[in-house]
Amino acid sequence: MKKLALVALALALTACGQTATPPAPEAPTAAIPTGSFDVFGTSPEFAFIADTSANAMELRMNYETIASATYAPPQTTPSGAQIVSGDLTVDFVTQDCDINGASYPLRVTIQARGQEPVTGCGIERWDTHLLELMPYIDACIAKSPETRWVTYARHSGSNVNVRMRGDGGEQDCVASFANPQSAVSQQRNEDSRVPGEGVAIFVRAPGAQPGGECYDAPEVRSASGELIGWKADPMGC
Repeated sequence: MKKLALVALALALTACGQTATPPAPEAPTAAIPTGSFDVFGTSPEFAFIADTSANAMELRMNYETIASATYAPPQTTPSGAQIVSGDLTVDFVTQDCDINGASYPLRVTIQARGQEPVTGCGIERWDTHLLELMPYIDACIAKSPETRWVTYARHSGSNVNVRMRGDGGEQDCVASFANPQSAVSQQRNEDSRVPGEGVAIFVRAPGAQPGGECYDAPEVRSASGELIGWKADPMGC
């Protein structure tokens, strides 16, 4: 049945004059991040978070911050790119990197002063380009109006892939980059893992701000100042 559903989806895109591509999101073309990014590793287990809005970077192990520094943009090197700031040195290599079943476009080594270097898989946060992705997000939500919590959206090849959840369950959606209205959505493929999913959650307006009485979710506004949604906390309340 799952195979038949994917075939039907491919035919639907073909009918719109688009390349037949199922909505299982794929890793994007490797690129050095221009905004916030995350790195994850398993040996040892760690997370590295670079947040441009907070102007900060930090290395975490066992839920504790091992080192932190002011954010600095990557500088090109012969092998990729590098950030040097305070006690942290971050080296990027444009290379496929697999972790937890997802393929990331960057292999990243973090050296904190006084610590052994750690290497993991990295990717720019998908919401860095949220406003540019809004036509595709809106087209996907139009296909599944009850799934307004977006956990992933990214331009990949000739398509834009979007993952959503809500009262309508969880959905995978794909649209041609050239034509957002070509969007086709279907039930999420649980076997497909994508890099960077869930590190940011966008909740499309209108509606109540998703933090409820627990926290005030940051607003997201368009270039004209219109409220288009909120950033929900991935950790919840």
